[in-house]
Amino acid sequence: MATGKPEEKLEFATAFKAIQVALDNYQDMFSDFDTAPYSHRTISNDFLNEVERRYVETKPGEFEVRFTLPAKERDAKVEAVIKKRLKDYFVMKLKEKEAEIDKKKRTSVVRLAAGVLIMAVAFELPFSHTTAVSNIISVPGWFFLWSGFEHLFDIPGRLLEKRQFFLRFSKAKYHFYSEEDLVSVFERLSEPPLPPPLAQKPD
Repeated sequence: MATGKPEEKLEFATAFKAIQVALDNYQDMFSDFDTAPYSHRTISNDFLNEVERRYVETKPGEFEVRFTLPAKERDAKVEAVIKKRLKDYFVMKLKEKEAEIDKKKRTSVVRLAAGVLIMAVAFELPFSHTTAVSNIISVPGWFFLWSGFEHLFDIPGRLLEKRQFFLRFSKAKYHFYSEEDLVSVFERLSEPPLPPPLAQKPD
């Protein structure tokens, strides 16, 4: 069973924007159909959807993801493996999303170049002074130009939001807490402070 000082951890957590997820056990985070070790087990889509649902964009910087579960279910070694697995997963998804965005940018550059080339060739042809011929040749040129600008300046907002989501979670702090410890900490924090002792008058 994992042990620690919940007061210190809770105080540390308050420095960050925290997302808290209650678990019955570690398996809640992973696919029921995957029996691989935690270091390679497939992360559950339901878990990811729940984390994303609770995610709220905050000021730039670090924030914390807190997992709570019964103390009897905790294992420090397993938690260390899971933290690394989560980090690796979000780093991988971030790279995939950045590659997708880069691909759109490269596509836009290629289309812009193709459009410029077609337009240049069309106006350099001997018969380009003929309006009908010029219009026919320039149509694909304009198409590539407009689609290139569209891909360059109109990257879907959802794609950028996903990238930011994966970026924040790839840098997040992950902590596990025992439900019992947190309850006791919150109870102590909710107690009113004791009044200061009365000063004794000098004799």
